[in-house]
Amino acid sequence: MANLKYVIDDSTIIELLGIQNFTNKESAILELVKNAYDAGAEKLTIDISLSRIIVSDSGVGMNKSDFEKCWLHIGKSTKGYEFTDVHGYTRISAGAKGIGRFALARLGSEIQMYSYKKDSKPIYWYTDWNINKIEDCEKTETGTIFYIFKLRDKWTIKDVKTLQYYLSRTYSDSLMGINILYDGGNYPVKTLFLDATAGINYSQKIDLTYDAKERKLLCNIENDATRYINRAQIQENLEREQVNKNTVASSGKEEPAKRKPVVKAANEKIGPNDPCSCGSGLKYKKCCGKK
Repeated sequence: MANLKYVIDDSTIIELLGIQNFTNKESAILELVKNAYDAGAEKLTIDISLSRIIVSDSGVGMNKSDFEKCWLHIGKSTKGYEFTDVHGYTRISAGAKGIGRFALARLGSEIQMYSYKKDSKPIYWYTDWNINKIEDCEKTETGTIFYIFKLRDKWTIKDVKTLQYYLSRTYSDSLMGINILYDGGNYPVKTLFLDATAGINYSQKIDLTYDAKERKLLCNIENDATRYINRAQIQENLEREQVNKNTVASSGKEEPAKRKPVVKAANEKIGPNDPCSCGSGLKYKKCCGKK
């Protein structure tokens, strides 16, 4: 029996997984941010103008083998779920395997890439999504730079600020700094959720913790409304106690102690002038003994 392989035209893949897969330009940029993070970058710069976008990171970079076997291979990654970067910090892989180049396709129809990995030859890649060329080049700093031309979207200052806010909400780590440049302006991305506050940064928080030993997934849901209700209830109780204390202090009298019910033996009769057994303080004949 013959072993068959799927054959899909490159332009069709680009259309389906690139242009149509990313619903907006911000999500395409986010995928490139994830790739830079997975490369162990400490800095990422996104330089946007009307005619091009330059995305440069200080990650480990790629050599020719990495590029051909991983970057161009959909669904393959050299990293596991968790890895240690060159500085000894633990990172959780963020990018989707092999989707980075399709994010580039969503942003522009012509791409140039320069990448340098330590102890390897720097590489240059060019594509217009019909032609792919790779060759050696000159690059002295480790990392990767993408030049995106023939943009599919128009970028204005409003779009840049939208991107800045979008990344500040979706990127939640301090290991990599992100800076956006546009028309001479500098727009750093500051993560909103490193020290998130209920009711300000979020309305509901869900913490999922997996206990591998017990094979249990623990879920804790924190709602800002619940927190505020509890806080208001505590405050109300404290204020009520303070009012009671102030009332006693202003009158100079303590609240009268509540009377306790009178307990008598089962065979002992209650006389009409005896205190009523209900604890009201009245005589029996004027309380429960009325006819």
